[in-house]
Amino acid sequence: MTGPEVVIIDDAASSYCDPEHLKPARDWPPVLITRAVIDREIERLADLPRPANGRRSALFMHPNAPTPGRGLTPGVQVSLDVLNAGEETLPIRHNSTQVNFCIRGSGATFVGDRRIAVEIGTDFAANESVDFR
Repeated sequence: MTGPEVVIIDDAASSYCDPEHLKPARDWPPVLITRAVIDREIERLADLPRPANGRRSALFMHPNAPTPGRGLTPGVQVSLDVLNAGEETLPIRHNSTQVNFCIRGSGATFVGDRRIAVEIGTDFAANESVDFR
């Protein structure tokens, strides 16, 4: 498949999208995110110093996505988050549902007061208005 490449930005960084690329969502061609792209981003994030909130995070953004919005599709934000062995994050809360999927390693997460063991292939949702770490 050929077409536009996904844009990867650090979650904490501000983003800029060239206005000439801004089009209605129906005009956004599909983007392909390969395993090689994901693996490279995992390694890049893992090599960064641990941020204050514990989250090394990058957003996968469609090149036509406006700022603000920074989504892969309208209404859908896709991030890659990396924790190194022994690390944990500060709790967060969203006003939307967050779906998580473990692609490497193992550990545990807390959604509200519930502990969930995670390993490769585990997925879980953190509903809105619930603390999650």
